[in-house]
Amino acid sequence: MSREIEVKIGRKPYRMQTEDGQENRVSHVAEMWDKYVEKLLSAAPNMERDRVLVLAGMMLADDFLTMSQEKETHEQSTDAFHHTLAEKIESILKQKGAF
Repeated sequence: MSREIEVKIGRKPYRMQTEDGQENRVSHVAEMWDKYVEKLLSAAPNMERDRVLVLAGMMLADDFLTMSQEKETHEQSTDAFHHTLAEKIESILKQKGAF
């Protein structure tokens, strides 16, 4: 079952259909988008609305890409750390005659 909620993006209300239980998530996503839209509108109040919405989407996508790349870097660092740690533990255990 779905529910309808209202969100505001760029000072304009939008009615959105959401799945039950997703209302807060959809509202939060709209708030995030709106922050970028408002930042652009404050910097360039005469910018065409479509352009503002597209640029806000690109800014969000850029932030998402940056976070995804940072996550990948952290995962690689963690994997390397675990590998090094496992090698050291194995070396210690071999020295102690556990292997």
